[in-house]
Amino acid sequence: MAKIPRIQEGLINSIVPEVFGPQKDPEWMNNMILRLGRENPILSAFIISANKKYGKEAAAVGLLVYKIIESQIHANEVRDLFET
Repeated sequence: MAKIPRIQEGLINSIVPEVFGPQKDPEWMNNMILRLGRENPILSAFIISANKKYGKEAAAVGLLVYKIIESQIHANEVRDLFET
């Protein structure tokens, strides 16, 4: 069974500006929900439900955690390419 990766120090610092920084994409949340709907529809439905029930902040946290985990998986794959 695949494990959720351990998030490495510094990874979050590279993602947060994309979402909350001065250069942030105002459509980040909507774009993430659309992409998540294609890649993981069950999780997308859950995030949309959280948005309706608890507000945009709850949905944003869920999307951000997904993005962080996704980014760590990608970083691990790149590291593994260079280690072999």
